Amino acid sequence: MGSADQDIRVPTNTTPEAAALCLLEMLMQVENKHLSHGFPESASVEWLLTAYGSCLKTVRQPDFPHEAIESYRKRFPAEK
Repeated sequence: MGSADQDIRVPTNTTPEAAALCLLEMLMQVENKHLSHGFPESASVEWLLTAYGSCLKTVRQPDFPHEAIESYRKRFPAEK
């Protein structure tokens, strides 16, 4: 994952899984999540699996995003 001003990576493999991984990477940038434990906002396994599952479901069922957004907001409320 790079900085927010970095170009978005476009998958060369166009499987649903590759598209979902690309969406997950974008979500990690927006949410400022990192895979390394040295960062304040390291992504937990639960967050990664839930987010990737939502991304994959969104790719497979294009009418799913609204439901996924509401579910995500309930599971991971914004910090105040």
